[in-house]
Amino acid sequence: MTMGKDYFNGKKVIHRTTSGVTGALNAFKNSDEVLLASYMNAHATAEYIKCCNPELVSIVAMGIRSMERAPEDELCGDYIESLLTGGDYDHLKAVHKILAHETAQKFLRGDKPYLPKEDPEICLQRNLVDFTLIVKKQGNLLLSIKI
Repeated sequence: MTMGKDYFNGKKVIHRTTSGVTGALNAFKNSDEVLLASYMNAHATAEYIKCCNPELVSIVAMGIRSMERAPEDELCGDYIESLLTGGDYDHLKAVHKILAHETAQKFLRGDKPYLPKEDPEICLQRNLVDFTLIVKKQGNLLLSIKI
């Protein structure tokens, strides 16, 4: 199965992480603006940040349950930083490090139906979508809005 931009045409996709949701909720309390980013929308997110030209940008990697570092989060942060600053980033090296870590291995083993083997293949693709997600408050709810 080839998974690229066409794979998602006509489909509704929900991708949720415990750490990501918790982190966004916590960040919203103390930030002017919160963006939700991954490899899949990194370029669009960096372009949005560049257009806004904020004085300060904090890239926060959520990690494992917001308690332990996870290479996919740390290295995605490095990628976004490289897009913002023009710095170096080696995606092949990053993918190798990520796939060797337990956070990817638990998917790749395929022994739990709720951890799809395809997850790393999809989530490690850069710039798969051309939008970013911003967190907005609506009443008592925080919403993720596509921009």
